[in-house]
Amino acid sequence: MRQKDYFVLPYGTAGPGWEADEGEMVGIKQCRKHIRLVRGGPMDIIFRPLEAEDIPKLLPYFALRSNVTCDSTIFDSYLWRKYYQVEYAIVDEHILLMKMQEDGVHYAALPICAEEYLKEGFDLLKDYFHREMKTELRIYDADEKGLEVLGLDPGEYIVEELSDYADYIYDAECLRTLAGKKYHKKKNNVNAFARGYEGRWEYRRLGQDAREEIWNFLKSWEENKEENVEEHLEAEVSGLRDYLDHMDKFSAVMAGIRIDGRRA
Repeated sequence: MRQKDYFVLPYGTAGPGWEADEGEMVGIKQCRKHIRLVRGGPMDIIFRPLEAEDIPKLLPYFALRSNVTCDSTIFDSYLWRKYYQVEYAIVDEHILLMKMQEDGVHYAALPICAEEYLKEGFDLLKDYFHREMKTELRIYDADEKGLEVLGLDPGEYIVEELSDYADYIYDAECLRTLAGKKYHKKKNNVNAFARGYEGRWEYRRLGQDAREEIWNFLKSWEENKEENVEEHLEAEVSGLRDYLDHMDKFSAVMAGIRIDGRRA
């Protein structure tokens, strides 16, 4: 299935260079209207730059609510932390707030918390952007379920479709077995690869001892990449290097394919 993502921005503004096209990402334009905070008044929220030593502390928050958008993970936030100047704040130890910026425009993610605190976190973000940053709250990468929980008033929000960030979501077991007609083409591609490189390829889990090998692979890619490669890809490579330096902080599993003993 295709996973719908959402973009929340002030009424009368446009996204940063994005155009609506074929796809299922949806944007929400927010009208300027004050929403009284659940807590009844403003509170101090202190945002800090996201650093490697913060990862173990923040990881549990990402398991509090199901969110299947590919950007809503601690790994993605860390990977792009320098490019988007990612910062975070923890509120009363049950709400994680994250904000970022691009080209001088500030955004936030939907609050990362249990479902019952989502509305409270949303109101806190809105108040922070209005009171401290003197700007309207813009939410990037809001998932459909999260917006259903918030129950945004259609009289206050206008929905517009965007497209570039729609995600394909697959069942892990289906990808492991590739059973059924739906995965027939993928299974044929896998079988063709296995036959073409029979006896020459291997699939291996990768740990910290593989860092130098991966660094060399990334260096080779940079040296041989085409000139028209997007700036974002270079930032992604930089983020991957940063991750490799601190991969012990993440509960992630890496794996790779080698052909003739070399990374493919």
